[in-house]
Amino acid sequence: MRQFKMQNAKGQEFDLMRKDALFINPAGLGIDIETEYDEVQGNYREYNRVITRAQINGVMSFEGYEQFSEFAAFLRYPPFEFYYKPEDKWYKKRCAVARLEKSEISQDTCALDCELYLAALTGWRSETQMFWADGTGGVGKVYNYSYPYTYTGGTVGTARIRNNSGRRQSMRITIIGRAETPTWALSQGGILIGSGRCLMTVDKNEKLVIDSNPLNMEMAVYRGENQKKENVYQRGDFETERFLYLPEGESILVVTNGSGEPIKAVAEIQEEYDLV
Repeated sequence: MRQFKMQNAKGQEFDLMRKDALFINPAGLGIDIETEYDEVQGNYREYNRVITRAQINGVMSFEGYEQFSEFAAFLRYPPFEFYYKPEDKWYKKRCAVARLEKSEISQDTCALDCELYLAALTGWRSETQMFWADGTGGVGKVYNYSYPYTYTGGTVGTARIRNNSGRRQSMRITIIGRAETPTWALSQGGILIGSGRCLMTVDKNEKLVIDSNPLNMEMAVYRGENQKKENVYQRGDFETERFLYLPEGESILVVTNGSGEPIKAVAEIQEEYDLV
């Protein structure tokens, strides 16, 4: 049976399958396609095609005002991830609440039925896949963890990454210190797609993050147990692309350490789809 849930910016989850707070009559889980045509001697050819993401909507059926207030408190911390499990895999969309209506408890159903409208900010994204590039001298380890992460090992200093979504995907690279002037390069079929370099030393207990996702694009160092963040964008090598995107199919990511010491890095991707 299909399932729904939401997560807010604080990491709190709200189960939309609860009997006392049930999401019913869902709609807008698909896409809208707008196509424009040229007329050529009585025939038509497509010249522009735009896929727009439909607004997700449905009815939140609350047992009473207490459950409504609980959901309203959950909504205080945007943005939100809307999770959808049509069969055996979870997918999620980042969303913003467009409207939540409030009615009175129905005398017929004894429920508080409120229409919910969510503006979709992304497509459907799969679980995060993590590909390790470990320069310790051996083959990368494989970790069989369950949702929300899938861990896949790569060869020494190299990660083989497969993108099966049918579209270009953003990527988050994390390089764990110590690393001097770390570099990263992505290739496919022996052809260099792009590379990056950071002109600094990443010390122990630090990690350098290069994220090409347009929603959280950053080049930053995170330090210590409290993960204090410093923007290091200006220390990037501007003669390189720095922010890399995965083409469809298998690519190879190579991460190197300027000091010659073993390197440890991980690439994270989330495949994105228009329909699931």
